[in-house]
Amino acid sequence: MRHLWSKCWKQNIVWLVAVFLVTGCAASMHTSKEELKTVTENEGIIIGSALITAEEAKADESKLAFLKGGKAGGRKYSLEMQQRGFKPFSTKYSIVVTPGKEEAFIKSMPAGDYVINSIRTKGFIQLRANTKVHLTVAPGKSTYIGRLVVNFPHRIRAGSGFNIVVYDDQEECIESLKKEYPSHVSDVVKGLMVVK
Repeated sequence: MRHLWSKCWKQNIVWLVAVFLVTGCAASMHTSKEELKTVTENEGIIIGSALITAEEAKADESKLAFLKGGKAGGRKYSLEMQQRGFKPFSTKYSIVVTPGKEEAFIKSMPAGDYVINSIRTKGFIQLRANTKVHLTVAPGKSTYIGRLVVNFPHRIRAGSGFNIVVYDDQEECIESLKKEYPSHVSDVVKGLMVVK
């Protein structure tokens, strides 16, 4: 599915103030072994990974190529997630991803329906793109939600398009987490994310 970047300074400032007032900051998508031991019946565990790719530069790229935007591969990104619906006091979650490096995660969360609602560049100048990637946290279960891959062009700016795809690489993801979290990845159900 194609998405567009937007540069919205006023909205970013309002959101930044609101986020700090309401939640302080976003929660990491990594849960310690100790936290996973205390998962309640109203919580579930999600297991997945995220990967951001950027096209390679063209060999004959002009010195004025910067006018087409910043290099997508030279930034860090934050995939931001929260519960669906109007829940202003619910925890916000963030998956920080470096292009070319797959980020596997395992996280205990309250059961419910969630949406990855934006991708932001990290750093001084931020670009933000709205997304709609839906997932469900099942109570009392470990759920594999898929491998989220975001494909960027070589350079991005406000209005640049990109693609989001979800793959089912459950065996590979579980294998990468098995050593650190053996008891939580042994009985996993599948509930892949849906890009809308």
